[in-house]
Amino acid sequence: VNEIQDALDEGYAILHTVLDSCEKTMSNTNPRGISIIKVEADKANADYDNIVSQVSQIKHSLEDALIKWEGFEGLHKQVTDWMSKVERSLGTSPDLKADLSERRSDLDRYKALQTDILQHKHQLDLLEEKAGQVRDGDPKSKTAELRSRYAALVKQSMNVVGHVEEQVSSHEEYRKSYIGCLDWLANMKHDLQRLAYYTGDKRTLQDRLHQLKNFKANLGHGQDLLSRLTSQGKRLCGLTSFHGQDMLQKEIQGLHEDWDVFSSTVAEVERNLEISIANWIELDDEHLSFSSWLKRMENKLEDCLESKTNLIRKRSQLQEAEDLYDAILSYRSELNRVRDKGDVISRNGNDLRASSNIKELITRYHSLCTSAQNTVGQLREVMHSHRLYDEVLDRAASWLKLMMMTVQDCSDSSGDWQDIQNRIEDIKDVIVSM
Repeated sequence: VNEIQDALDEGYAILHTVLDSCEKTMSNTNPRGISIIKVEADKANADYDNIVSQVSQIKHSLEDALIKWEGFEGLHKQVTDWMSKVERSLGTSPDLKADLSERRSDLDRYKALQTDILQHKHQLDLLEEKAGQVRDGDPKSKTAELRSRYAALVKQSMNVVGHVEEQVSSHEEYRKSYIGCLDWLANMKHDLQRLAYYTGDKRTLQDRLHQLKNFKANLGHGQDLLSRLTSQGKRLCGLTSFHGQDMLQKEIQGLHEDWDVFSSTVAEVERNLEISIANWIELDDEHLSFSSWLKRMENKLEDCLESKTNLIRKRSQLQEAEDLYDAILSYRSELNRVRDKGDVISRNGNDLRASSNIKELITRYHSLCTSAQNTVGQLREVMHSHRLYDEVLDRAASWLKLMMMTVQDCSDSSGDWQDIQNRIEDIKDVIVSM
């Protein structure tokens, strides 16, 4: 076109030469010839103007086509460069992350990239429009290739975002389960603390143990929570960096250790409650047994005061009372044992009934000891009195026997004067001794 433009400039000079020559020629030409020359000159001028107009239109058309080509190629390069950059970003698998915040940040980045991909669709549409404006098949082919690559990017971005979303969802579920385990364990520890008291009477402790049994029925739910968390943690470790795996394992291990300590505490509380109840049962049994023993001893002491007929039975009665007194004194160790158990319950259980019962037993025991001691003393006095009576009776019987023999001897009035005088003296002695 530029060459034609240069030729037109040369033609314009030729045209002016022709027109100048026409002017000169017409001065020497008749009218008919002048008319012919004018027609020829006008035709030459019109042909030139027509060529100039055609050249101008062709130049404008070519320049417009060139602009469209440049617009297509510029946009094509821009889209191609952007697409190559995005393909590189999506070409590698997402790095393994350590924690949930990194995963969410990664997801936000890939979602932003996906949004950018979708927003570039209008550029691809514009490129396709520009390719349609260029009268050549190559732009359409290039655009179709980019369209195919774009579709692959859209699909790949959806897959990557879906994959990262799945990782975030898995980590969120794990985190939710972890917090749920912590909250459940904290609440259960608080509830257990309310049951870990060993004060009160036997009925109170039994009610508390019954509550603990119901409490233990809920431990299976906690075990299920911990098992589910462990399974989630194992699956999540496969999607997590080494540092993140270490943190997950420490969290899960820490929960397992807390669970073991908690389970041991539950068992310890149950054992202590059972021991406290057993102590109460033993104390009640021993209190009842000791009370029964006191009652038997009191009855035996009363029986010991029954009047006997002779010294032998009274001596046997005294021996029985002394043996009973010794048995009562030796039973103090049993009282001390019951008292010690009552002191333990009173100290641990802060219950006044136990100490009151023990004080009652001690008072009754001391009263029994005093009563036994008095009974022994009383029976000794009775036996001593009866022994004195027997001794006096024996002396009296011996004296009477002697007197009877003397009187019998004196009743003989035979013999000489001296014999009779001697008998009189003996009778006098008998009378004096009486």
